[in-house]
Amino acid sequence: MTTRQPLKTGIDMQIADTKSNRLLAELKKKDELYHLCISFSGAGPLDGCCYATAKALQENIGGELYTMWGRNSGSDIKQGSHVLVKLGDQYWDGEGQHSEASIKELWKTEELLSDIDFKPFQEADVPDSPRDKKFVATLSHFFKSVMELDPEETARKRSIVYQLDKSLETDVVPMNAIAHLLKSKDWQSLTPLQINNGNSADFAYNLIELTGGELWETRLDGDMPAHMFIKWNDRFYDVQTPLGVQNWKHLPIFRPVVEIRQDHIDCHSGQTDWELWARINDELVGVLEYSEFEGVPKVTNIYMAREARRHGIATELVLNLQELYPDHAIEWNYSVTKAGSNFYAALPKENVPIEEVLSGQQQLAEVKSTLEDYARQANELLEDEQPTSEQLEKHHQATANWNDLHDLHDDLEHNATKPTHKTMIDVPAIFEDEQPDPELTTTP
Repeated sequence: MTTRQPLKTGIDMQIADTKSNRLLAELKKKDELYHLCISFSGAGPLDGCCYATAKALQENIGGELYTMWGRNSGSDIKQGSHVLVKLGDQYWDGEGQHSEASIKELWKTEELLSDIDFKPFQEADVPDSPRDKKFVATLSHFFKSVMELDPEETARKRSIVYQLDKSLETDVVPMNAIAHLLKSKDWQSLTPLQINNGNSADFAYNLIELTGGELWETRLDGDMPAHMFIKWNDRFYDVQTPLGVQNWKHLPIFRPVVEIRQDHIDCHSGQTDWELWARINDELVGVLEYSEFEGVPKVTNIYMAREARRHGIATELVLNLQELYPDHAIEWNYSVTKAGSNFYAALPKENVPIEEVLSGQQQLAEVKSTLEDYARQANELLEDEQPTSEQLEKHHQATANWNDLHDLHDDLEHNATKPTHKTMIDVPAIFEDEQPDPELTTTP
């Protein structure tokens, strides 16, 4: 008999006590985890969703997947009944953390399972438990958000997002579909802002019927709104965001209501220093310091009030700065702090082509081709021992701009080493109270 080897699906690691406590507290509460599992499959994390729950836990805490084997009451057949994560000498599942003895006793009492033991998980184990990768990713996001939150943060900052439905994407881009729907009889009497405040679910269903893609919903604790939107071609869209965003948290309904003011600080050596001040209810909650040199902004520092951190206000300041400089990439002072560099790395970005450089590279290729042709013609004349004066005159006329092209080639070759794209902060275009421009009905 061949000995079954454990699948190397994870690595053992020590989960920090603070993260462990947050995760345990959430698993004991059960509400959101059960809601996610039941919404997906109609079963809880200990029933049909045990594999997805264990896999998502493993992606966050490490360990190895194991299967619990045992005999049900009145049965002589031993079968795989439950998937868990083994981390050290402890087991984790949708109920939390267990010792081997405690989870055996629990399943013996609650599930009437006997002769219990544990074996490394194999793909054939517990076949009725769904293996859907997107659902595993949803649960993994849920566990990650739980473990990363500061326990003193308000409950409204924890968000749960999950996919409700999916259909094949069509050729109708969301921007055109949104403009079309806003002119239809069902929606023409409402502004995008009004639709997003109470009617997002109906609009999202109408939108996905035209575009396909994925239908997503958020459920947020506390006073933050639930919201429905679509994911199409790796971007998120709702009625106010026709061009989409890379991160659903940057949809306008989730962005903080904050007043931002720009203040001039100083001028020196051709550089101008500025500050962006963020206020909520007339209270200063954040400041972004930046300098401008030759029209290019460079962030030097960001300060946030402790109670205002992790509320998206720092991101809002950077988005506002990019709106002030729509044609220039924001530079970042990486020497400030590691946290500042990490914050910049997490910002939504897009690579925008620099048309001047790209057209210059194309022109350089054409100039090179012309110069090579001139050189070929000259070599052909040199190979002819007695070219006529007419041939020489014709060649001189045809290559009269040879020296100019050489100079142009040198200039273009110097500029060709410049970057062809610039990294811009991805600032969403937002519909609020206005209807879309007629040009949005054309394909971009």
